[in-house]
Amino acid sequence: MFQTPISQEYTEFPSPFPIESGSPVWLTGTYGLEFEYSGAKSSTQFTLEDAGKIGLPFWIKDLAKMWVTDRITANDFSVAIEYMINAEIIKIPYTEADSDASATTIPEWVKNNAGWWAVGAINDTEFTLALQYLIKTGIITVNLSQV
Repeated sequence: MFQTPISQEYTEFPSPFPIESGSPVWLTGTYGLEFEYSGAKSSTQFTLEDAGKIGLPFWIKDLAKMWVTDRITANDFSVAIEYMINAEIIKIPYTEADSDASATTIPEWVKNNAGWWAVGAINDTEFTLALQYLIKTGIITVNLSQV
Protein backbone atom coordinates (compact mmCIF):
# COMPACT_ATOMS: atom_id res chain seq x y z
CA MET A 1 0.00 0.00 0.00
CA PHE A 2 1.29 3.46 -0.94
CA GLN A 3 0.98 5.80 2.04
CA THR A 4 1.88 9.40 1.34
CA PRO A 5 0.18 12.38 2.97
CA ILE A 6 -1.85 14.36 0.43
CA SER A 7 -1.82 18.08 1.14
CA GLN A 8 -3.15 19.34 -2.19
CA GLU A 9 -6.10 18.52 -4.39
CA TYR A 10 -3.70 17.42 -7.14
CA THR A 11 -0.66 15.33 -6.19
CA GLU A 12 1.75 13.67 -8.62
CA PHE A 13 3.44 10.37 -7.92
CA PRO A 14 6.07 10.06 -10.67
CA SER A 15 7.57 6.69 -11.41
CA PRO A 16 11.27 6.49 -10.57
CA PHE A 17 11.79 4.25 -13.63
CA PRO A 18 10.32 4.19 -17.14
CA ILE A 19 7.39 1.85 -17.62
CA GLU A 20 8.58 -0.98 -19.81
CA SER A 21 6.50 -1.05 -22.97
CA GLY A 22 4.63 -4.27 -23.53
CA SER A 23 5.51 -5.74 -20.16
CA PRO A 24 2.91 -8.15 -18.81
CA VAL A 25 2.41 -5.82 -15.83
CA TRP A 26 1.82 -2.53 -17.69
CA LEU A 27 0.04 -2.89 -21.01
CA THR A 28 -1.40 0.15 -22.76
CA GLY A 29 -4.96 0.84 -21.67
CA THR A 30 -7.05 2.44 -18.96
CA TYR A 31 -6.53 1.66 -15.29
CA GLY A 32 -8.54 2.59 -12.21
CA LEU A 33 -7.41 3.57 -8.73
CA GLU A 34 -9.41 3.69 -5.54
CA PHE A 35 -8.33 5.91 -2.64
CA GLU A 36 -9.27 6.27 0.98
CA TYR A 37 -8.04 9.20 3.04
CA SER A 38 -9.29 10.16 6.50
CA GLY A 39 -12.44 8.14 5.93
CA ALA A 40 -13.24 9.74 2.55
CA LYS A 41 -13.23 7.45 -0.48
CA SER A 42 -12.58 8.41 -4.07
CA SER A 43 -11.55 6.83 -7.35
CA THR A 44 -9.91 7.92 -10.57
CA GLN A 45 -8.72 6.52 -13.86
CA PHE A 46 -5.58 6.97 -15.89
CA THR A 47 -4.53 5.82 -19.32
CA LEU A 48 -1.16 4.45 -20.41
CA GLU A 49 -0.41 5.27 -24.02
CA ASP A 50 2.56 4.38 -26.18
CA ALA A 51 4.17 7.75 -26.91
CA GLY A 52 6.79 6.10 -29.12
CA LYS A 53 9.56 7.19 -26.78
CA ILE A 54 12.11 4.70 -25.56
CA GLY A 55 12.92 4.34 -21.89
CA LEU A 56 16.15 2.53 -21.13
CA PRO A 57 16.85 0.86 -17.79
CA PHE A 58 18.49 3.23 -15.28
CA TRP A 59 21.51 0.98 -14.82
CA ILE A 60 22.67 1.26 -18.44
CA LYS A 61 23.37 4.98 -17.99
CA ASP A 62 25.65 4.14 -15.05
CA LEU A 63 27.50 1.65 -17.26
CA ALA A 64 27.80 4.25 -20.04
CA LYS A 65 29.37 6.70 -17.57
CA MET A 66 31.80 4.00 -16.46
CA TRP A 67 32.73 3.21 -20.08
CA VAL A 68 33.21 6.88 -20.99
CA THR A 69 35.53 7.34 -18.00
CA ASP A 70 37.44 4.11 -18.79
CA ARG A 71 36.33 2.31 -15.62
CA ILE A 72 34.98 -0.55 -17.76
CA THR A 73 35.97 -1.77 -21.22
CA ALA A 74 34.03 -1.48 -24.46
CA ASN A 75 33.55 -5.24 -24.22
CA ASP A 76 31.89 -4.85 -20.81
CA PHE A 77 29.56 -2.18 -22.22
CA SER A 78 28.80 -4.38 -25.24
CA VAL A 79 27.53 -7.12 -22.91
CA ALA A 80 24.89 -4.65 -21.68
CA ILE A 81 23.99 -3.72 -25.27
CA GLU A 82 23.62 -7.42 -26.14
CA TYR A 83 21.42 -7.93 -23.07
CA MET A 84 19.13 -5.05 -24.10
CA ILE A 85 18.88 -6.48 -27.63
CA ASN A 86 18.12 -9.99 -26.32
CA ALA A 87 15.49 -8.58 -23.94
CA GLU A 88 14.06 -6.54 -26.86
CA ILE A 89 14.54 -3.28 -24.97
CA ILE A 90 16.48 -2.16 -28.04
CA LYS A 91 15.03 -3.54 -31.23
CA ILE A 92 17.34 -3.85 -34.20
CA PRO A 93 16.41 -4.65 -37.77
CA TYR A 94 17.41 -8.06 -39.06
CA THR A 95 21.01 -8.16 -40.23
CA GLU A 96 23.03 -11.00 -41.70
CA ALA A 97 25.36 -12.64 -39.23
CA ASP A 98 29.06 -12.04 -39.74
CA SER A 99 30.60 -15.49 -39.49
CA ASP A 100 33.95 -13.95 -38.45
CA ALA A 101 32.44 -11.96 -35.57
CA SER A 102 32.99 -13.77 -32.28
CA ALA A 103 31.91 -10.89 -30.06
CA THR A 104 30.24 -7.54 -30.14
CA THR A 105 32.60 -4.74 -31.13
CA ILE A 106 32.05 -1.06 -30.48
CA PRO A 107 34.40 1.50 -32.04
CA GLU A 108 36.07 3.80 -29.52
CA TRP A 109 34.52 6.95 -31.04
CA VAL A 110 31.02 5.71 -30.14
CA LYS A 111 31.91 6.78 -26.59
CA ASN A 112 30.95 10.33 -27.63
CA ASN A 113 27.32 9.25 -28.06
CA ALA A 114 27.34 7.38 -24.76
CA GLY A 115 28.91 10.38 -23.04
CA TRP A 116 26.31 12.80 -24.42
CA TRP A 117 23.53 10.47 -23.32
CA ALA A 118 25.06 9.89 -19.88
CA VAL A 119 25.05 13.65 -19.16
CA GLY A 120 21.57 14.21 -20.60
CA ALA A 121 22.59 16.00 -23.81
CA ILE A 122 20.56 13.43 -25.78
CA ASN A 123 17.58 11.40 -24.52
CA ASP A 124 16.98 7.63 -24.40
CA THR A 125 15.18 7.63 -27.75
CA GLU A 126 17.99 9.50 -29.54
CA PHE A 127 20.64 7.24 -27.98
CA THR A 128 18.72 4.10 -28.93
CA LEU A 129 18.09 5.28 -32.50
CA ALA A 130 21.82 6.00 -32.83
CA LEU A 131 22.65 2.48 -31.57
CA GLN A 132 20.11 0.97 -33.97
CA TYR A 133 21.67 2.89 -36.88
CA LEU A 134 25.23 1.93 -35.89
CA ILE A 135 24.22 -1.74 -35.68
CA LYS A 136 22.21 -1.66 -38.93
CA THR A 137 25.12 -0.11 -40.85
CA GLY A 138 27.66 -2.54 -39.35
CA ILE A 139 29.63 0.10 -37.43
CA ILE A 140 28.75 -1.82 -34.28
CA THR A 141 28.76 -5.55 -34.81
CA VAL A 142 26.71 -7.78 -32.57
CA ASN A 143 27.29 -11.46 -31.95
CA LEU A 144 24.01 -12.57 -33.53
CA SER A 145 24.48 -16.17 -32.45
CA GLN A 146 23.35 -15.03 -28.99
CA VAL A 147 20.62 -12.62 -30.21
